Amino acid sequence: MDLAEKIKRCLERHPDWPNSRIAKSTGARHDAIEAVRRGEQPPPVPVSAPLPPNTSTPPASVSLAAVRERFDIAAAITRALSTVKRGTLLPEEELCRMTAGRDRSRFRRAIENNPDLARAHRVRLRLDDSTDGKFFWGHETDIAEAVRLRDM
Repeated sequence: MDLAEKIKRCLERHPDWPNSRIAKSTGARHDAIEAVRRGEQPPPVPVSAPLPPNTSTPPASVSLAAVRERFDIAAAITRALSTVKRGTLLPEEELCRMTAGRDRSRFRRAIENNPDLARAHRVRLRLDDSTDGKFFWGHETDIAEAVRLRDM
């Protein structure tokens, strides 16, 4: 059934309907409805040119690398440790600030979920009169040396 037939049938059933109501019912444009009311053939539906495919990234998109950099704290710890000089131990507070910002719980969760990373690069040392000591991070060989010296 073509558009003119749809409009004619709708007008026969509902002669009192306004053009807007007929347009909603048939999907026709107002100028086509007016042409059928006058007894003319409706104008052809304009065909729009196909849009070129959008190959660019949408403006509101975020790359997975940015999400990974922000939320993958274990990878951030590994990256931060690669910047620490050999023979230097980094306090855990400083490493937390460098990798997770102020989100200490996200940092702690990353350590709990990656025990091999913590075991290889983390040591608790009591360098002052504190009762528990503090955690320090560094390269595996530096941590092994610190553990050896601490346990002597």
